[in-house]
Amino acid sequence: MLEEGLYEQLINRLLQKEISDDTKIVGKRNLSEESADRSLSRYIAQVAELGLNSCDDMKSRIALANQLIDIIRSRTGQDFLLDYIIPPENDDGTKDSVVEELLSVQERCNSAQAVAGGKAGIARPLSSLAESSLFTGSDKEPMMFSEPCPRS
Repeated sequence: MLEEGLYEQLINRLLQKEISDDTKIVGKRNLSEESADRSLSRYIAQVAELGLNSCDDMKSRIALANQLIDIIRSRTGQDFLLDYIIPPENDDGTKDSVVEELLSVQERCNSAQAVAGGKAGIARPLSSLAESSLFTGSDKEPMMFSEPCPRS
């Protein structure tokens, strides 16, 4: 059941069914050219996450992600998108389903990391830097002041 409120959601088949009865007053607008790329990419990200969650293991998640990238590349003709394929092999050429995330980059010259031989950790927040949940304003999200400050 769709709750009352404000939305900015593309109307898919599921939503169309929920808003089609006469018991609701529904506000809609056409998707504009200016906002289409952003709105569609957010929507596809949500759908992709649902699909990736249903995969059994990391190997199948990587394969699905790479297939999605290749479909977009083939439909748009933008071959540079192949650079976004997640490599199915490690640097040493062995096949593995381990995917790494880049966490930081620092110059070797004049850094504590270099002096410690790459063993010194960089202070990072507990919350993901890629997610903006701290900034949504929702009362269900953590408040900014609740993020503990790392101690040096």
